[in-house]
Amino acid sequence: MREAFLRFWKKALDFRGRASRSEFWWWMLCDLLIIIAASFAIAALYRSIGGSGFPSAIFGKFPLMWKMATIIPFIALSIRRLHDSGHGGKTFAVLLIMSFAGTLLGDSVGLTISHGAIHTIDDTSASLGMAAIALLLTSGSKIAYIVFMALPSKSPATRH
Repeated sequence: MREAFLRFWKKALDFRGRASRSEFWWWMLCDLLIIIAASFAIAALYRSIGGSGFPSAIFGKFPLMWKMATIIPFIALSIRRLHDSGHGGKTFAVLLIMSFAGTLLGDSVGLTISHGAIHTIDDTSASLGMAAIALLLTSGSKIAYIVFMALPSKSPATRH
C-alpha cells in the first residue's frame, strides 16, 4: 500500500503511460483509509474541544481539502488506467461530462421544486422525468467508471 501511495504522488502529473488495476485500486484503498482516519480524528478533536471553536472549523474541512489536493493526480491516474485497458482520455471526458450534466440537471430540478415554481401536475411529472434522467446520467456514469477501471489490461501494442 505504501508503494501505491508513493507511486500516486510520483506520477501525479503524468497523463501518459499506463496504470495497472492494482495501482489504481490500491490508491483507492489508500484514499479511503486516509479519509476515514481523518474523519475519526476530526470527530475526536471536535468532541475534545466541546464541539466549537477554531480547530473544528479548520480541520473539519480536511476531507474537502484532501479531495481538492488529489483531484488532478486522481484524474491522471484514471486516464493512465484507461490507457492500460485500451481506452483513451476521451472516455474519461465523456464520463465526466455525463456526471456533471446529471448533477446540474438534478440540481436545477431541485431548485425549481424548492422555490415553488411547480404549480400543476404536468410540471411535476416533467420535473420527475428530468430528475429520473439526472439520476440515470449520474449513476450510469459512475457505474461505467467503475467498470472501465476494473477492465483487464490490454497489450502495450494496443493504441488508445
